[in-house]
Amino acid sequence: MPSEGTTTLVARARNVDSAAVDLGEEERRSKVVGNVAVMGAIGCAAAFALLRLDSNPWEAYQAAVKMNPIETKACISGIVYSFGDLIAQNYEGRDISDWDRGRIVRSGLCGLLAHGPLSHLYYVGLDKVFAQQTLIDVNGWLSPIIKVGIDQTVWSLFWNSTYYVLLGILKAESPKTIVSSVQQSWWDLLRAGWRLWPIVHICTYGIIPVQHRLLFVDAVELVWVCILSTYGQQQREARDNNPDSPSWVACALPGQAGEGGDPAEEIIRGMESESQVVFDVCGETVVKSPEQVYSEVEA
Repeated sequence: MPSEGTTTLVARARNVDSAAVDLGEEERRSKVVGNVAVMGAIGCAAAFALLRLDSNPWEAYQAAVKMNPIETKACISGIVYSFGDLIAQNYEGRDISDWDRGRIVRSGLCGLLAHGPLSHLYYVGLDKVFAQQTLIDVNGWLSPIIKVGIDQTVWSLFWNSTYYVLLGILKAESPKTIVSSVQQSWWDLLRAGWRLWPIVHICTYGIIPVQHRLLFVDAVELVWVCILSTYGQQQREARDNNPDSPSWVACALPGQAGEGGDPAEEIIRGMESESQVVFDVCGETVVKSPEQVYSEVEA
């Protein structure tokens, strides 16, 4: 799933009131726990509803994919993109009352209107192209590797650009702003994807049947976002519990005015930005670690 802009960070001095820091940390943790509880309750309710269906959920899914493949995969991506954005907002420390519902809707619409249908056409079309060529064995070991290469370059660039264009349209942004968002984020999105997807897609293209690839990819994406969010929270707690580690005032995650985008990429860039202090010096961006900043101040 593909985010909308720049990242800024404001550092605070070591001699800040420790009681205020502890209070803020406790409040953030309570928000995270509350949000996880709500999302867990929603998931349990959905699972309970599926179990009460007369037919087996997997059989119902297979029948839906067979009869209405595009519509079914559109709904799957819409749900996954919405939940992914909720997880990203939870990582940011937003309370339920602070959830940006417009952002959740935009993410869901991107999955529903674009990612699901386009991914279906892409997976089916890619397999047809490989089936018609005679240069390599379509069932050989080289075929999935080439597909992964195409996926992580041509397809990723196309989808990430499409994603930002659609987000910009849904936000009623100007064409100039949309183009700027694409230019600023395409490389970070590509690099973020390379941390996971090349390995996963060996399985996607080598084992998973074409009709189930979108479900598999969306499920892995959701698990990946959960893992990143959990890891990011643990890193924060480790820094907060380290008396020699500088603490922070604020961190604006990728996205103009913190308005979201790809959850996995947001969390990755968020973790990176939390270990950096960004300065604007005469129009040039200077990035330093907090330790460098404080050593220079103390010197």
